[in-house]
Amino acid sequence: MIVSIDTFQEHTNVRKNRPEKRPLFDSHSLRPPRRAPNPIVKPTTTKTITFPVQIPNLDGDGIAETVSVDVQVYLDPETGEEVLTQESLDLVEKTQARHMGLLSPEEIKELRRRLDVTQQEISELLQIGEKTYTRWENGRSRPSRSLNVLLCALRDGYIDVNYLRLLKDQNLKGHVAVCQSI
Repeated sequence: MIVSIDTFQEHTNVRKNRPEKRPLFDSHSLRPPRRAPNPIVKPTTTKTITFPVQIPNLDGDGIAETVSVDVQVYLDPETGEEVLTQESLDLVEKTQARHMGLLSPEEIKELRRRLDVTQQEISELLQIGEKTYTRWENGRSRPSRSLNVLLCALRDGYIDVNYLRLLKDQNLKGHVAVCQSI
């Protein structure tokens, strides 16, 4: 069966040369959606608007509060939508993280350096992937609230890095014992 491009686009919901229309903020995500910038469209003029930043509740199924911040937007000539600038997207994310009590990428990196461990070592101690920790340090991702609590406990001295090493060693010994009994 031969399918025309128009039929294919209609059935696959693909729109040629038109970005997906989405709201500036999705209340189910931590940050506003990022649209790939149109390489042809360069924001020429921006304006300042007051933007409602929604802070998720602890369960993640609702909004705990809404905080207003002033952000820069530009008008996308192709769609007519107001689009947040990259700096504004970053400001919205930082506002959410601050109100949620999450450590900043700089604080996460400083913690690791103060503990005198590599990214690989801290990843193993926290039992997460090394790439995940790297993303936390460079700001491309944020730790979950539960891991953030652990990082804060490390930062504030309530948990010692040697305790995490002990847990890691015990887990390895327990794994070896289980494997030997099989």
